[in-house]
Amino acid sequence: MKYPTKKELAKEYDEHYLKNPKKWSGEARDLFCADVVKKYNPKSILDVGCGTGHSLKILGEAFPKAELFGIDISPVGCELAKQNSRAKIENVFLNKYDPGIVFDLVVCLGTVEHLKDPLESLKKIKELGKIIYLELPHNLLYSEGEEGFRRLTTRSQQLEWHYPREKWEEIIKEAGFEIVESLVGPNAAWEFIWVLR
Repeated sequence: MKYPTKKELAKEYDEHYLKNPKKWSGEARDLFCADVVKKYNPKSILDVGCGTGHSLKILGEAFPKAELFGIDISPVGCELAKQNSRAKIENVFLNKYDPGIVFDLVVCLGTVEHLKDPLESLKKIKELGKIIYLELPHNLLYSEGEEGFRRLTTRSQQLEWHYPREKWEEIIKEAGFEIVESLVGPNAAWEFIWVLR
């Protein structure tokens, strides 16, 4: 399957957020993330693929003294994130992002599975943070078909990499990460969770 252009991708996500400004907001998963990373007491947090800022809102409440940052490809999502959080939001693709700092914590909640090259994307994310919270769906459970890159057959019908946990862990290790924790989320949409460094 051909990967869409940056303009096509941004338009697709803009349309999602225009139809539903609370798209993919999930307080349970955001609270789960905040609880897992509290032991690291981050002073700076970056949310890669921040969407509407729902995760940044929860992380801001959990870490009131932390500086918050978010990036997303959707201009509509970025405007919503500015309204919903106190974070500094930038409308930029991951491979073009250069903040000039290394964050204490980078969170990627349901983002990496959408990126054109997960390995290269994870290498870039490794450069951005000391600790990484990575959450990916087990979409092979609810989207029929082969492993690899394709559109979901259900729900939002987004383009995603469909891999089992073992394959994701191979990619994570190849990107140079150490797996600090390997966790299981309570449902398939956010079942694969790791803390990395």
